[in-house]
Amino acid sequence: MARHVKEMREEIAALAARLKRLRKPNLKGMKREAAVLLPICSVRGVPSLLYNLRSENLSSHAGEVSFPGGGWEEGDKTLVDTALREAFEEMGLTRDRVEVIGQLEQVPSIHKVAVTPVVGVISGEVNLEKDPMINYESREIEVNFTVPISLLNNPANWKMDDFGGGRRVPRYIKSPYPIWGMTAYLTKRFLSELAAMREDLRDKRQHKTDAANESCSSGVQSKL
Repeated sequence: MARHVKEMREEIAALAARLKRLRKPNLKGMKREAAVLLPICSVRGVPSLLYNLRSENLSSHAGEVSFPGGGWEEGDKTLVDTALREAFEEMGLTRDRVEVIGQLEQVPSIHKVAVTPVVGVISGEVNLEKDPMINYESREIEVNFTVPISLLNNPANWKMDDFGGGRRVPRYIKSPYPIWGMTAYLTKRFLSELAAMREDLRDKRQHKTDAANESCSSGVQSKL
């Protein structure tokens, strides 16, 4: 992704178009549905992802890094509504600050919950020193932190952990708190779509360049 958020608009539009085309079959045999928000944000102009460190007092996933989100509730018209509601309840992040650009495919959790990842862009600059973006009444978040997308894209910053049964899972090791489990998986899925989007843009730009060169060549030949 672009190094500066001001250069991101073409990439955001291309990513939105790609996510719209992505196949998203509903998972079968799940107990319930949930959604998380993958928040793209600008930190001093640098495109980043925002993560939560969950409180140690929670009954599930205590002390783990996550994206804001939770289970579908009555009143949520869609799973996008679920993700945005949870982000507001946990972080105080209002819906008008989030530009939803699409979704990834549903992912099954170990508890048989079908999780829908919603990709959104937070408007304005994020400065967690001035505004930690925590709803302290919810008591769900210990701290928020951001990681530049350029660092997430560096393979040297990731390791693979053995998870038993021959399974290996990714873990990001260059953040204040380790990013692993489903959060790491969703991060890697997001990064893979970014890489594919960039390839799409390169092909599109090359096609335009080739077409322009061909047009120029045809014009020269017609004058000979």
